Amino acid sequence: MASLVGNLVLASSSATLEVVFEVLVGSALAHYGIMNPAMSTGNARLVYYVLLPCMNLYQLSYGTSWEMMRTVWVCSLYSLVYLIIGAVITRLLFIRKIWGGRLPSNAHSAALQMCGTYQNGGTVPFVLISGLILSDSKMFPDAETSVSIAFAYILIFNIPNNIFMWTHAMGTFRSLKEERDRSTTPLQEITVEPQLSKDPVEVDDITVIADAEKLKTKQLDTSVLGRMKATASLVGNGLLNAIKSMGNPQFITMIIGIVIGCVAPLKNFFITNPPPLVSSLSHVCKLFGNAAFPIQMIILGASLYSTLRKDRSSPAALDEKPSVQRFLQKTLHFIKTLIRYNDKFALLICLLFKLVVMPAICIGLIYAGIATNLIDGADSIMVIMLLVQSCAPTAMSMSNITILNGNIGEDQVGEILLFMYSVFPFTAPVMCTIFLYIARSVNPTI
Repeated sequence: MASLVGNLVLASSSATLEVVFEVLVGSALAHYGIMNPAMSTGNARLVYYVLLPCMNLYQLSYGTSWEMMRTVWVCSLYSLVYLIIGAVITRLLFIRKIWGGRLPSNAHSAALQMCGTYQNGGTVPFVLISGLILSDSKMFPDAETSVSIAFAYILIFNIPNNIFMWTHAMGTFRSLKEERDRSTTPLQEITVEPQLSKDPVEVDDITVIADAEKLKTKQLDTSVLGRMKATASLVGNGLLNAIKSMGNPQFITMIIGIVIGCVAPLKNFFITNPPPLVSSLSHVCKLFGNAAFPIQMIILGASLYSTLRKDRSSPAALDEKPSVQRFLQKTLHFIKTLIRYNDKFALLICLLFKLVVMPAICIGLIYAGIATNLIDGADSIMVIMLLVQSCAPTAMSMSNITILNGNIGEDQVGEILLFMYSVFPFTAPVMCTIFLYIARSVNPTI
């Protein structure tokens, strides 16, 4: 058992060290002025409009097929269930009216809700699942084949997560950006020509002001019909925003990739056995897609560095103290001011929900799926994949989404991701030990 736990610790550490190293590169580039905010925004646009679409297009075309979609559709179903549960619970947890001034803006509540709802894009779970497969030769005798199957399962699982993240989350922060832009746009002065009355009537200033306010204020219709109209207008605007969000390159390339993967002639032409010119295009698409994750990590590192260093200064009184004491007190001051953009209690609740409570809920869902024959308990790869996805931190793309929308919520999201990826190496070994035990216990062949 000790060796198993040791292997799990190494596997989870390997899954996060890659992320940590790439984030540190971004932080170092920001520290030395190489990666400035303008460059981060430009690179975020490069990832959004070029690299991620290429990754979606190639990976989904390569990894999906009609036969696979017919047999492992349950992966996408569970992903959708995870999203619904996460969205409902975080929506209830982080209502601004409950928190009052502790969540001073909609950006604060939106950051907590989005980071608590959406799953990891697949990179961290894939590395972690690969380590788990290699650590248990009895459950996974053919490790190489098992890893390939796990990668395909992760692709299918992440289809709903990626679609909704790049539509719903993108639309949420876009709405906040538009709201901020409207509030900061100066109102134009409107000059009203005075109307000459036939009868000279003396009007006092109070009456004029009251009449002007009536003209500016639209009366609310509180009748049943008025409420029905308001509700219909709200639903219509929501559907319109959803349709607009579906026009982004992520959603479009996901759909195209799924179609190419499921239609055998198209997959053969573009992926399996492409002609010379098409093979060059496929190879370039693959290369660009492979660059999406490391560049996102570098952008995140630069964003986190800017978040940590923004408006941070030590008390002036520390400059007069000895160097060792000054260093210790500066370190203590840094720790005390580490959480600055989120409420400390709200951040703690978000971390506990995402890394502890959500995995516990998903364990119950896995047992329910096995009991109803929705999941085959003998398919240990699928069981492990569904469980690991539930305990992984939120996708780094959430930081890119805030940058693409005028940096609205960037500080809050960056701080949440910083703590999620800092705590994850400690929660992952515990969770993965439990997951491996569950996979063994529900597999009738072991």
